[in-house]
Amino acid sequence: MGDTIIGRRGISRRLVAGILLLSAFSALGAESATLDFDPDRVVTGERFTVQIRTSIPWGDEVEIIRPELNGPMVWWAYPYARPWTVQAEDGSTVRMIEVLAAIRVDKAGFFSIEPFRIRSGGREAVTDLKEIIGLEPDEADFPYPVTVNWRDVPETFWQGQAIPIVLEGRNFVSLTLADSVVLNSAPQGLLEDTHGFGDILTRPHKNDILYDVPMASWMWTVGDSGTFTFPGARLSVAGLNRKIPAFQVEALPLPEEVLSSGAVGHFSLSTQWDDTDYRVGDIVSVRIKVEGSGNLNVLKLPVPELSTASLVSQGSSSSFVPGADGYLGWRIERYDFQLERSGSLQLNVPDWTWLEPENGGRIRRQSTDVGFIQSGEAPGDDGKGDAGMLLGGDLFRYRQADFHWRNQYWFLLALPGFIALLTIFIIRRPGVRSMAVLAVLPLFFSSSNLDVQDARRAASAAETATEGDWDTAGSEYELLYDKLGEVPGLLNDMAVVQMEAGNPDKAVFYIRRALHLRPGSGRLAETLGALEERFGLTDQIAVPLMVPPALIFAIWLVFINLFFLSLTWLMFRRNAVDYIVFVSAMLLFATSTIFITYADRLWKHPTAVVKVVSEPLRKIPGPLATDWIQLPAGSAVSVTTVEGSDYLVRTGYGLEGWLPRSSLLFISEGNHGF
Repeated sequence: MGDTIIGRRGISRRLVAGILLLSAFSALGAESATLDFDPDRVVTGERFTVQIRTSIPWGDEVEIIRPELNGPMVWWAYPYARPWTVQAEDGSTVRMIEVLAAIRVDKAGFFSIEPFRIRSGGREAVTDLKEIIGLEPDEADFPYPVTVNWRDVPETFWQGQAIPIVLEGRNFVSLTLADSVVLNSAPQGLLEDTHGFGDILTRPHKNDILYDVPMASWMWTVGDSGTFTFPGARLSVAGLNRKIPAFQVEALPLPEEVLSSGAVGHFSLSTQWDDTDYRVGDIVSVRIKVEGSGNLNVLKLPVPELSTASLVSQGSSSSFVPGADGYLGWRIERYDFQLERSGSLQLNVPDWTWLEPENGGRIRRQSTDVGFIQSGEAPGDDGKGDAGMLLGGDLFRYRQADFHWRNQYWFLLALPGFIALLTIFIIRRPGVRSMAVLAVLPLFFSSSNLDVQDARRAASAAETATEGDWDTAGSEYELLYDKLGEVPGLLNDMAVVQMEAGNPDKAVFYIRRALHLRPGSGRLAETLGALEERFGLTDQIAVPLMVPPALIFAIWLVFINLFFLSLTWLMFRRNAVDYIVFVSAMLLFATSTIFITYADRLWKHPTAVVKVVSEPLRKIPGPLATDWIQLPAGSAVSVTTVEGSDYLVRTGYGLEGWLPRSSLLFISEGNHGF
């Protein structure tokens, strides 16, 4: 009987504790509910279990209000209730309500489960908003789904506007770059790769930092109006392969006032020329410069007009980088005019109109003030022009370099001991002097005698030019060229004749060819400097070899013979001084050999001159390439690579591009041997 009383009292105490616990929850005004997922990241097509444990005591009637599933989630098993047991500190147990369900995810992404409501016995528990992450099958080992899509592409833009297209990958937990990106096809219009453009964006997610990284970027310019499709792409990144769909945009037609320039963006225009003293025959370089942001790659600048002056060449230079509004930077179009009379010459630059694309488009116009360029009479202007640069009868003093390592006869001097043996035979062996002389004679076979008649004809041609008859002088020089071939002095005079005729390409070609045949000539270098100044050719590539090859060859001969002489001497005497002399001679010989090898590479490096009628510089070879920059006529370029009939050339200011062979006059093609 006593045990029964004690058991009843223990049960009573446990019931009182449970009632007090439930009263405490009721006093707080809400029941607690904990929602858990198993697992919290799910591969698409698979399900996960939803478990909700509440603080509501188990009752006969439980009402579950399930949320509507958003996105690609469906119920795999609807929610149902069952009891779960809570054990108190004193060992007693209380049964609470637990809710279980299962949900399937059919798409990768970040999704949320809205709150559940569980009611029983007048009590209600509400769960918090909960996130679930869906992953593609190949992303099972990734913490977050990797999505790839186009970033902020406008649905409409203006005809000719430069639009940045960025393909971005999202939700990386570290900085990750694409392994490869390939467009499915080429879009209509001009598409330029802007590798590296686009900001890397970061955002927090729980305890992680997620990165949105540009995978590839382009600048797209459509020259027509209408509806256009940018093609889809295939991407490989972090071992994942993704396909990105194409998208459509609409290009709005430009207002009629802007069609001539095709400029869309924010710009400022200026006109520049050198403020100096000009005379008749000088070249005036007028530069039209535009600065700002927009379609700097395709817009057209106004063409200046200079009264009583003829346009002899033109060129373009630019420096811009991709930006959110197109290209940001500047572009210069240069026009070279040759002055034909003295006085005040009027420079006219037409008005320029462009479109600012924001807010439906706003037309802007900039008017350029008319300028005046003062041209004076040429000093002693009697038609002589620059006849003072002609060599005339002295042109035969500037013959092709002959004493160098490429001459097969003079190269015999490099044979070990040859000079020493000749010296011994001539000085110490009188009986065999004739044999020594016969051995030396072939070395002078390359020398040619001066034809007095040719010298008179050259002097006559120079005198004719001095009298102002440049056409007749040019014909006489052509006849000499047909007879004598490439004599550097003759090429100098022909370059001066072409300069007076206003042919920058032929003038630069002749004088640079002369310096190639006779490197290191100060007189010919002066003519080149005056010629480039006349035509306004700046930032030209340097003449590859400016040191006389005879000097380089003579030093090398001295050191090679000194080396073999010290080696021979060491065979008979061996003391410290002899060893020092031998080592010094060996180092000098090695250094001179390296230098002469380097000089030979410079000498045969291929160079060329851009013709007056030439194609624009292009970024890629082949017929599918688009025009880029027009180089000025007479520009000297260095040839880097050959692909078919296209040549990769480098300008004096480091710009590289492709030109066809038909646009170049080759000074040297690098086909010489050592």
